[in-house]
Amino acid sequence: MWLARELGGDKIPSDLSLEARSPGIFTSASFTLMKTPLHGSATIIVESVDMSQESLLVGLRFEEISLVVTEDNVGTPIAALLQAGALDLSRPGDLLAYMPSRSPMLVDAKGNLITLDLMKHPKFSEERVRKLAAALIPLVGVESIRTDGEHLDVGFSALPGGAAEALQRLRALF
Repeated sequence: MWLARELGGDKIPSDLSLEARSPGIFTSASFTLMKTPLHGSATIIVESVDMSQESLLVGLRFEEISLVVTEDNVGTPIAALLQAGALDLSRPGDLLAYMPSRSPMLVDAKGNLITLDLMKHPKFSEERVRKLAAALIPLVGVESIRTDGEHLDVGFSALPGGAAEALQRLRALF
């Protein structure tokens, strides 16, 4: 929750819920989309993490997606599509790929897979954050992310490119 609030600020829904549910993280929240009050939920599975000096790519797979209109008599196109079952919620990436205004963080979206570049988030664009990331990337890599019981396990690897590469990259920074 802390990371969500840090990255999203005031835009985070007040009823946001995150829960470790194997094999991913179950999330739910209420929000308004195109003047339509909705409650949505999904299980998010981290498929990949790829860190470099220029990017922090996170591949996410979305399962068990649900969107429910929370107020009766809402006459918006989104409400009509959801109530008629005309939206294929199992492939959110296909919907995102055709949206005219997308976040610059969205790198790729196909089927139920979405790839984000977190380095394109405004909070990560600050120079001190970029320098910290550049110093840490040669030293630590993310090996795995999974849920276990009621908590999230993040597996790290030391010196992912080897000691020689880490020294070379660190010398280039300083």
